Amino acid sequence: TGTYPTPLEAVAITALGHEYSWDGICMRCGAVRILDGDEGVVASGSAYSIRLDQNYEAVKDHITVAVDGLEVAREYITVTEGSTIVTLSGDFISTLDAGEHSIAVSTPNGTAAGSFTIAAQRRLMSAGLRATTPEVYAITFNPAGSGTAYKGTSTDLIRSAAQGETVRIVAAVPSGRQFCRWEGPEDVTFTDPNSAETTFTMPNKAVTLSAVMKYNVTFQMNGHGTAPEAQYVAPGGKAARPTTPTIANYVFGNWYADKECTTLFDFNSAITKDTTIYAKWRCRVTFITNHGTAPAAQIVDIGATATKPTDLSWIGYKWGGWCSDDDWKNAFDFKTPITSDTVLYAEWIPDLKITKGDGGTAHYGSTYAFTLNYYYPDYNKNSSSFAVYIGRHNSSTASEVSKSHYVVTQGADKRVVVTLKASYVRTLTDGATYDIIFDTGLRPSDYDANYYPPIDLGATDGTFKVSKSPKTGDESNVALWAAIAGVSLIVVIVIAVVLLNKRKKGKKAPTPPENRPADKTKKPPKE
Repeated sequence: TGTYPTPLEAVAITALGHEYSWDGICMRCGAVRILDGDEGVVASGSAYSIRLDQNYEAVKDHITVAVDGLEVAREYITVTEGSTIVTLSGDFISTLDAGEHSIAVSTPNGTAAGSFTIAAQRRLMSAGLRATTPEVYAITFNPAGSGTAYKGTSTDLIRSAAQGETVRIVAAVPSGRQFCRWEGPEDVTFTDPNSAETTFTMPNKAVTLSAVMKYNVTFQMNGHGTAPEAQYVAPGGKAARPTTPTIANYVFGNWYADKECTTLFDFNSAITKDTTIYAKWRCRVTFITNHGTAPAAQIVDIGATATKPTDLSWIGYKWGGWCSDDDWKNAFDFKTPITSDTVLYAEWIPDLKITKGDGGTAHYGSTYAFTLNYYYPDYNKNSSSFAVYIGRHNSSTASEVSKSHYVVTQGADKRVVVTLKASYVRTLTDGATYDIIFDTGLRPSDYDANYYPPIDLGATDGTFKVSKSPKTGDESNVALWAAIAGVSLIVVIVIAVVLLNKRKKGKKAPTPPENRPADKTKKPPKE
């Protein structure tokens, strides 16, 4: 079938002892190491394989084969991976006679020389009767070296067997792999195809058996946390979704089919090869406001930026922005890439002031109210520290007003309303102007761990005048003033009656004219 002789060195190396280096080349003679298939037995018409210790990608397109010194046509040769497997087709083997044949496989790195035997049917003739011994059929493994055959329960290695013989096979399971099942021709029935060691009955033909390994499914964590345990999945099976991993300062995103985490991994897809699944990690950005409702937490990719929330507002404060620390010393730049879980803190600038009542007039007989830009629920938490001070305008002193002289209530928008009682207003000087100070009493040392923010909300001041006249347009005291006027009128009338009665009691009754003495000095009237 060929015309080219075997290289001379291939003929000589079989007589030498070999010492192979890491690349599968003998350091003494340059021969290529045969890993499996040398001195194999093959049935006529069956394929024959030999496995070389060579890099498949490097030599696959540069291999020639010579059998019995003649080159084999390329059409009868198949080269496959693992390491490098050279297979002669059954059609070619059928052209050879039974018996031993030499084989030489040439590669760019050297030549591998070996032999194989084609089994023959033997016949015995005696007394005109013909008896035959059972034909022996070859047992091969694909890939070569993936299994070993034994005669029944013995430890005798075999490469062929007669029809009906029990053959025990053991899979060669590489490190880090798991056996899945045996596969072979339809007329081979394995005792337990899912066991790495099993038996079968030899059919009446050569067989090629495959030890199928499970695929490795591994999980790559992209630099964070501990990977879930690797899974071994039968060809066509499905990987199981692991328990969601958790690590500090990161949020698990999902499992992806690529390292860049652009394509989600489908756990319903069939596994057809060794597979690596990649974890995607993201970051959580949390907002702490200390007042009101905090913006929803944001989940962002590592290296991405957070979205700046809408500015907030709160009674008694101006908005100061977002800070990266709870001391409000470092303003946060929303252009900063997020590389781990991040907490941002709202900064509030104290803005206590009087929103109603400043500069007004308090009237005798009436209460007087001030509305403060101070959140009433905050006041409730610190009511014991709240104080009111009043002093004459522009004086250097002011005195604290007893809490019994005013009341604090909740006004519109939950703002604090401080109302001076009417009884207290009447104690103030008519026509005078007073300074009034409202002090929340909030100081950093007054805050506990459950109340924020630890900012001195401070105090605010204003002025008001005092008048003893009724409040203009204040109909709420009309009845009172009418009553006072009515009582005053009654008192006057009573006093007048009493005085009149006293005067009548002290005056003598007049003497009747007939009893009066003649008035000698009175002149008669003029005619």
